Amino acid sequence: MRMYATRSRVITATAAFVTVVAAALAVSPVYAHGFGERYDLPLPLNMFMIGAAATVAASFVVIGLFVNKRAGEFRYPTYNLL
Repeated sequence: MRMYATRSRVITATAAFVTVVAAALAVSPVYAHGFGERYDLPLPLNMFMIGAAATVAASFVVIGLFVNKRAGEFRYPTYNLL
């Protein structure tokens, strides 16, 4: 059994493609966070980056202290269907 692309399917696919391309060409750029005036950071960028890295590291330390699960302690519930 071979599948043939009928003329109506080809026309439908072509029309859909043309519609998508026309819609893509007709849109204007969207500036999601470009509203208002420009804002400069009150501190240098490297201080913000160091603070962000320290925050991520501290969160891993806190998670490591409070999560006491070991690899062998946790077992998923299983049911033998046979």
